[in-house]
Amino acid sequence: MFSDFNVKAILIMLLFTCAAIGAHEYGLLDTSFDIRAENPDMLKTPIIEGSAVKSEFIATEQSTRLNCSITDKSSFSMCGISLLIGLHDEASDTIDPLSFFKGKDFSKYDKVELAVEYSSPIPDQRMRFTLRNYDQKYSIPNDFVSLKFNSVLFTPKSNVQSQTIPFTSFRVEDWWIKERNIGFEDAQVDISNIVFIEIITDKIDANGDHSIVVRDVIFRGQMISDLTLFQVILVCWLIFIIALVLRQTAHLKHISNTDALTKLMNRRGISDWTNRASATFVSKQKGVLFYFDIDGFKKVNDTHGHALGDDLLCALGKIVGEILKEYEDSNNIAFSRLAGDEFVIVANRIDKQQADTIAASILKKLSSPININNRLLKVGVSMGLSSFDPIIDTFDEALSRADSAMYCAKRDGKNRYRFFDDHVRDVIYRRKQIAESIRKAAENNEFSMAYMPIFKAKNLYIQKVEVLLRCHAPGLDGVGPDEFIPIAEEFGVIQNIDLLVIETTFRHMYRHQKVFRNSNIKVCINISAKELNNVHFVSSLKALLTDYRIDPQQIELEITETSLVEIDSQSISILNDIRNTGISLALDDFGTGYTAFSQIIEYPIDCLKIDKSFIDDLHPDNTVKRTMISSILAIAKSYNLETVAEGIEKDEQFKLLKEMGCDCIQGYLLSKPISWAHFKTLLEDQDGKGNLIKVVP
Repeated sequence: MFSDFNVKAILIMLLFTCAAIGAHEYGLLDTSFDIRAENPDMLKTPIIEGSAVKSEFIATEQSTRLNCSITDKSSFSMCGISLLIGLHDEASDTIDPLSFFKGKDFSKYDKVELAVEYSSPIPDQRMRFTLRNYDQKYSIPNDFVSLKFNSVLFTPKSNVQSQTIPFTSFRVEDWWIKERNIGFEDAQVDISNIVFIEIITDKIDANGDHSIVVRDVIFRGQMISDLTLFQVILVCWLIFIIALVLRQTAHLKHISNTDALTKLMNRRGISDWTNRASATFVSKQKGVLFYFDIDGFKKVNDTHGHALGDDLLCALGKIVGEILKEYEDSNNIAFSRLAGDEFVIVANRIDKQQADTIAASILKKLSSPININNRLLKVGVSMGLSSFDPIIDTFDEALSRADSAMYCAKRDGKNRYRFFDDHVRDVIYRRKQIAESIRKAAENNEFSMAYMPIFKAKNLYIQKVEVLLRCHAPGLDGVGPDEFIPIAEEFGVIQNIDLLVIETTFRHMYRHQKVFRNSNIKVCINISAKELNNVHFVSSLKALLTDYRIDPQQIELEITETSLVEIDSQSISILNDIRNTGISLALDDFGTGYTAFSQIIEYPIDCLKIDKSFIDDLHPDNTVKRTMISSILAIAKSYNLETVAEGIEKDEQFKLLKEMGCDCIQGYLLSKPISWAHFKTLLEDQDGKGNLIKVVP
C-alpha cells in the first residue's frame, strides 16, 4: 500500500509533467534572438549589383530601408541589405577581419521571423534570405564569396506584419557548391557561425524602382525540443520511480526491522545489526548481549489495562535508551524489543566490567517508580547477560545463553542480573538432562501415582482424592514434581505427561470402578497451563472418557492460578469446553498469582483451593491471616465456589478453618500422599460418624 508521501510525490510528478508539457506547448520554454535588439550597433550595408542604382539607404534603430532602381533588366541585377553579425570598426564602418571568425551560432533555433517589406514594379516578387556561415574548412578570411550561402526564397507580404520561415526550408545554394568545389559533408546547411545576414532580391523581371525595408529579424527556437522534452520527462520519471522504489524498499526494510509500538529494533532488526557489526570485528574483540523482561508485567496489564501496559513498555524503552546514549561508545550499542515485555541490548567491543556497569545502571534507574499517565508504577526487571564472539557465535546462540542467565536471575529472586557462566551452564545442562529423562520416562511408562485424600471439613469424610505424579526413573532420583513439571512445560513434553496421567487414572478407575462407584468420591487431576492453548486437548479428553467409561461427574481437573496469567479468549473457550463435558474445574494454589476476585467470575471454575502459604501462619492470634481467609471464603461462597484449604498440618488450623466455613481440607494432619492400597483401606475404614481419622503414614 502506498504511503501518503508516495501519493503526494506521484501527484507532484504528474503536476511537473503536465506543467512541463503545458509550458512547452504555450511557448514558455521558447528562446529567441532579436538581431535589432541584441545588436543595435551592427553594421548595415546596401547590396547593389548589375544595373541596380542606389537612390536611398537609411539605417535606424527601428528599421533599415533601401531604395534602388533597375535600368537594365536583361543583365543580372540585385538589390539588398546586409547585416553584419560579427565585429566592425564603428569609426570607419569598415569590417573587422575578425568578423569572419566570430559569428553567431543559430543552430539552437529552428525558425526565423521576418518583418520585411518589398515593393517593386511587379507585385509579389520573391526575395532571398541568406545566412552566411564561416568555417575554416571552406571559408577564406576577407573573401566574402567563400562564406557559405544558406538561403531560402520567400515572398514578403505587405499586409502581414511578419512571417516565420522554418530552418528546414533553407538550402545551400548550388552555384556556390559548384564554384567552391564543396564536398558532400560541407554542402549541408550550416548555421553554427553566421557572420552576415543578407536580404536580397531574386530574379528582377522589370525595370523600375524597388524598395526594401527590414524591420525585424528574430530567430526563434525552443530551449528544449519535443523529443528532448519527452526524453527529459522519461528520464525524470525513471529516476523518480527508481528513487521511490529505493525509498519504499528502505521504508519496508525499516518497518520489518522496527517494533511498531516502541519504535525500537525488533528481533529481525537487531539480529541483522549484530550480523553486520560482526563484520567489523577483529580478533579477540567480544561483545555482550543483555536480555531482560519486566517482572510481573501481566499484573500491570490486569490491574491497569493493556493500554497502560503498552505505555509502560514505551517508557521503559525511552529510559533504557537514554542510559545507553550516555555510554561513551553508544554507536556500538543496539537496543531492541523482541516481543511482549522482552528486550535485548547488544553491545560490541566491551568487557565484563563495562557490561556490569550498564546492567547496574539500568536496574538502578528502573528501581524508581515510573510515571505513566500520572500513575507511578514500580517495576523490576530480571536480566541475563552473555559474552559472545561475533566471529564464532550467532545472535540466536548468544540470546539462548542470555535467556538461560535470565532464568537463573528470576530463580534467585528477580530484579537482578546474572552473567552466563559455568554455574548457569550447569543449571541449564541439568534441566536439559531432566527434560530428556522425563521424555524417556513418558515413553517407557515409568511414572506412578500417589493419592492425596481431600476431606469434608464438617464430618471428615473423604470427598475427593488428588492424583499426584511420581517418578523414580533413572535421572530423576530426588527430582520432585515441583521441579520436573515446570521443566516438562518448558521443554514441551508436558502434554504427553498430562494425557499419560489422565489415561492412567482413568484406567485405574475402570479397574476399580466398584470402589469409586460405592464411595462416590471425585478424582482430582492436575493439568498443565499448556493445555489451555492445546486445541486438541478437549477431544483427547472426551475420547478417554468414552474409552474407559468414566462418569465426567467424578472428575475434577485442577489448574494453577499462575496458569491464568497468560489466559486469553481461546483458553477460556477450552475451559468452557471441558466444563461442558460434565467435568468440574478447580483453581489450585489460589493466592499465589495475581487473579482478582473480579476476574474469577470470568473463568468457568467450580472450586478454589487456598494455597498452603495462607495456612502456614494461621492461628487464633493471627488476625490478619484469619481476616484474609475469611474474606476469601465469603467471596467464594458468594460465587458458589467450593473451597479447599491446602497444607493443613496442625489441629488448630483445621478447627479455625472449620469454624470459618471452609468446605474441605487437605494436608498432612489427615493424610500424606499414599499408595492406592492404603487409600483403598482408608476408604473402607471411614466410620461414617465424622470422627477424626488418624494420619496415614
